[in-house]
Amino acid sequence: MRGDEASVTKPIAFVIPGDIETLSGGYGYARAVMAAWRAAGVPFEHIVLPGDYPFPSTASLEETERTIALIDPDQPILIDGLAYGAIPRALIDRLQRRFVVLLHHPLGLETGLDETQAKALIESEKAAVDACAHVVVTSAETARTVVDLFDVAESAVTVAVPGTKRRPRAIAGSTPMILSLGSLTPRKGHLDLIAALARLKEHDWTAHIVGSASASPQTANDIRQAIAAKGLEDRIHVPGALGGEELDGLFARASIFALASYYEGYGMAFAEAMAAGLPIVGYRAGAVPDLVPAEAGTLVAPGDIDALTEALGALIRDGAHRERLADGAYRVGQSLPDWPETAALINDTVRQKA
Repeated sequence: MRGDEASVTKPIAFVIPGDIETLSGGYGYARAVMAAWRAAGVPFEHIVLPGDYPFPSTASLEETERTIALIDPDQPILIDGLAYGAIPRALIDRLQRRFVVLLHHPLGLETGLDETQAKALIESEKAAVDACAHVVVTSAETARTVVDLFDVAESAVTVAVPGTKRRPRAIAGSTPMILSLGSLTPRKGHLDLIAALARLKEHDWTAHIVGSASASPQTANDIRQAIAAKGLEDRIHVPGALGGEELDGLFARASIFALASYYEGYGMAFAEAMAAGLPIVGYRAGAVPDLVPAEAGTLVAPGDIDALTEALGALIRDGAHRERLADGAYRVGQSLPDWPETAALINDTVRQKA
């Protein structure tokens, strides 16, 4: 812990790779924390690293070293795990800084990596985390994973659950509209959702799968091909990454939220859906079971398309069942934390530990 006054008064250097406006849960978390700090008068600086993490080029690593070396030695540093876990331990040691790491989920657990990539990322992140001052994670599940996977002491981990964006409660139309929100990557399980919906063709429904294709263009192409192969082009819409009024409008009209994600470090999309009163269908994976109780939706085993189909079908066919779970989801959603308290916890943690 830093005992000097500078650790309290100097701006936090929040170090993040890539474009902060990227529409994903991790970047959304960072934007919300900075917005809350700004509103509360918390001093901070947003420091930008190259955007090719977690597979940085040599040039990107050199730029990273130069950028961090220029940060005032008295400034506490909070660095996003998307970059930190991929920085070689030798570079971290050369910088001689006390990093607090914001870790959304271990890099090596991303779905779609081959065995060599996953092993390399886990080894790299374990070595990097071993050198940091403290770790901030977004759920109790991720805390347990970090402790077990990286052999970190429980006392070296702080859980800062994301705040929840509040939208008006959804008012669904007569035809059920299914909303899915997540980057078009293998981990989000959109192909599983399409397979389940294809089995429910005889029922009246529409669906929107919203998410950026930038992280995995091949997956995005696979999603569009799967929709076409099932003859569902007029029923499943893939508009890309949306935000602001466009996304708010989809939440307002949705009847069901479905995301077949194979792992979530927290599940911000699930939280926002519950706050809007949408019943949930998803996989019992990562932190999702800690977030979504039975009164708010149905979670099934990852990869079980039969069970996913059954859960979706029950909500599509039975309006009373849908309404009961919608009421439960809304109750749960209203109890979730707000961003100011999350941002305050992170501010306090960084200034105490960095």
